[in-house]
Amino acid sequence: MKIENKLILDLEKLTEVGFFLSQNFGKESTNDLHKKLSSIFLSKAIPNSLSILKLIPGSKFSKEKIPDDFYDFSSIGALARNFIELTNQHFYFCLQNVSQAERDFRLVLYRLHQIRELQKIITQFNDLTDSRFQQLESEYNIKRSELLNNIFFLSLSQGIQKDLRNGKKSMHLNNQEIIALRSQELSLFQGMYKLLSNYTHTSPLSLNHIGVASDDSNSNLPIVMVELIVNYLNDFFTEFLWSINKKWNVKFKNTDHQKFIDNQMEIIKNDS
Repeated sequence: MKIENKLILDLEKLTEVGFFLSQNFGKESTNDLHKKLSSIFLSKAIPNSLSILKLIPGSKFSKEKIPDDFYDFSSIGALARNFIELTNQHFYFCLQNVSQAERDFRLVLYRLHQIRELQKIITQFNDLTDSRFQQLESEYNIKRSELLNNIFFLSLSQGIQKDLRNGKKSMHLNNQEIIALRSQELSLFQGMYKLLSNYTHTSPLSLNHIGVASDDSNSNLPIVMVELIVNYLNDFFTEFLWSINKKWNVKFKNTDHQKFIDNQMEIIKNDS
């Protein structure tokens, strides 16, 4: 049994639109760091959606050897959750209208965590005397000083400041807070995120679905779950591409792509 064909076709079309939008984004030259980050998030999103499509029987991107009734639920769940988190990060770092002090804070925070993660990788595979590590350490000290002296950072609670300094948080807002700011339905997000997390981890729920998939009498239940996930993902993907076009005026490939995104957004608004 396969999931609804329209869901697959919509995800394929969104991936196509996103690919060409990313190509147009890459042709632009800008000194706006927020815009550069936005292009990076978009370039990460396309391989993510392609990977999901490769795991779904019936997609033109899936391998022919995948049986029609086989779904890698854990991988689909992990990729879908990653995509939703990516769109939240994109909103946080690139789209939300905030004060200049907060804009500076978010950029410094992004770079600070990026540097620390790179340092951890180098530490695992190279000597600490590696020139790249020393260069990163120097930049890290500069960015950390900028963070500690940022007006917005100083306005946060001591607990959040500590978590941001120590790398326990990469944003001062959590996913639920960002979803609320994006005017998304919070209760729906909480339910879907819980479902995706259960698929991602080896939880009793995910193990139960393996058993259900082998039971002919209930074999459609996992398919319904995947349909829910892909439908939810398509809405996030649509809003993600629409917001990039609106915020940065990056053109779609053609009027067909523009009409498709506009129509999808209209459906989402009517359903909300």
